[in-house]
Amino acid sequence: MKSGFAIIRILRVFTLFGFIVALFVCYIGLPQQVAIHYDESGAADGFVDKSLIFYGLTAFVVLFNTALSVLAKLVPALPASRLKVPNRPFWTENRQALRDILAGWLTSLTALVNAFLVICLVVVQRLNVDQDVPVLGYGWLPVAGGILLLGWAAFLPLRLLVRSAAAAEE
Repeated sequence: MKSGFAIIRILRVFTLFGFIVALFVCYIGLPQQVAIHYDESGAADGFVDKSLIFYGLTAFVVLFNTALSVLAKLVPALPASRLKVPNRPFWTENRQALRDILAGWLTSLTALVNAFLVICLVVVQRLNVDQDVPVLGYGWLPVAGGILLLGWAAFLPLRLLVRSAAAAEE
């Protein structure tokens, strides 16, 4: 799991860097008033100042990434008696593997959210700069975000149901 966790950490850093680049590109390219809501016909009817997007998203990403990093670092301190996981006896014996899985799972959420925010920033940029882009063509974005979040949430219980092949061979 060490190599898997390293890959997840690299993805988190990569998506964080991508978010920073997308944020600055959008800030430079967006008009002062950014359309963030559209009516049924696709006409913009809700606007916000671009500095609010810049500072609000920056604060969110810093706080979110920091909170989940701290939470991932606290995982090793979990007492075995508090573990409510499938295959509890197996994972109690293999605590280090469980810690790695939990830390990777939390870190993967930061990478997922960072990547989703990059996509959202690109979409906001396209919708506000290019007037020929149909707004209704991006209705899939919230659905995709929800599906990704559900997949992330479902991964941990499913992963814990399956015993680690390496640990099971011992």
